[in-house]
Amino acid sequence: MGERLSTTARERTEDDVVKRLESYLIENIEYNLNLQCICSHLRMSRTHLVTLFKSKKGMGVIEFYKQLKIEKAKIYIREECLNLTEISEKLGYNSIHSFSRHVRKVTDMSPSEYAKSVKSFI
Repeated sequence: MGERLSTTARERTEDDVVKRLESYLIENIEYNLNLQCICSHLRMSRTHLVTLFKSKKGMGVIEFYKQLKIEKAKIYIREECLNLTEISEKLGYNSIHSFSRHVRKVTDMSPSEYAKSVKSFI
């Protein structure tokens, strides 16, 4: 019975780590974080963090972070307050080209094509 409690406590702790990591990534969406920086912030080894996150989320930390960036970019595009270069800069991309490549990889559309597609629904 004691073993079950420790397993439950461990899972709760692991879930807490994943939630803290998600919050950290969201709060720092405008930067270009890497695993070393993330591990340092959470005071965890790279191996442990990568293994834990993958087991809980089914994907890598950086892959998840990039998906967050694209979801934020899609919001910015729909709001039409910023142009694509400004969105790219705001989300920490080194260039509009790397931003465009990443958007296309995730959405199968360029940022401009995505913008046109959401305008057609409005």
